[in-house]
Amino acid sequence: MEIESVMTREPGSCSRGDGLDVAARLLDEGREWVPVLSTDGADRVIGVVTRDGVLEASRRRGAPLERIPAWMGMSSTPPTCWPTDSAEAAVAIMRAYGVRQLLVVDAERRLRGLVSWDAALLAAEDLFDEEVRD
Repeated sequence: MEIESVMTREPGSCSRGDGLDVAARLLDEGREWVPVLSTDGADRVIGVVTRDGVLEASRRRGAPLERIPAWMGMSSTPPTCWPTDSAEAAVAIMRAYGVRQLLVVDAERRLRGLVSWDAALLAAEDLFDEEVRD
């Protein structure tokens, strides 16, 4: 099964110039990270904001989160997958990188969605059976 059929579309993101408060609100919804998109209108993923990134930027700047641009809390882009990747491939990537979510991007790195460990594992029936037995 392809990831496109189980991914969350429009998973929430912020742009490079948004305040870190935007990312913090999305992180409070249970995300591991929030994708940061380019400001050129192409919606390319240029990085991610994590809780640690928000805390570090806040500590360094000593200002309210809405006055700290998202890029100041941004770190390198996490592992990704394509909408056409199989659920098994997505699970393998998550295992290799020790993450429970993957950003789904196209060939130009435009954000297309997000897939969780649970959604990918359920879609990969053979792997789900192995995981339940372990």
